[in-house]
Amino acid sequence: MTITIKKWLVFSDLDGSLLDHDSYSHQAADELLLELEQDHVPVILTTSKTRAEVLSIRAELNNQHPFIIENGAAVFIPQGYFSTKPEGCFELDGFWIYQFCETHNHWLSILEKAKEIFPFSFSHFAAMKEEVISQLTGLSLIQ
Repeated sequence: MTITIKKWLVFSDLDGSLLDHDSYSHQAADELLLELEQDHVPVILTTSKTRAEVLSIRAELNNQHPFIIENGAAVFIPQGYFSTKPEGCFELDGFWIYQFCETHNHWLSILEKAKEIFPFSFSHFAAMKEEVISQLTGLSLIQ
């Protein structure tokens, strides 16, 4: 006889899904998120957002589960979430991280080279002050 143990996982996007598209509120999902947590069903946040943005949202949601950032660029797993570190992960700031692409600095160096070829054609967030990014995106400085 084979025993099958089912373990449910929920993967959720953030903008316009778990978070309200206009207000970024998670209030409409709070009751369900609590129920899932009580039933030991992990909610894995998947998003185009950066690690810093997701860490802030995870804190608001009291979500302690792995998460996926920047459209699948990396998976962040809290250290100790599994009994052993998954193969191919490195450790940083309390997480086991599996990267699916080059690092942030790799892409910034390419953008800097492109700026030399195409001056005044574009800018990137890493070159901007937080206040400017906030104005351009409509996000608060905390977000």
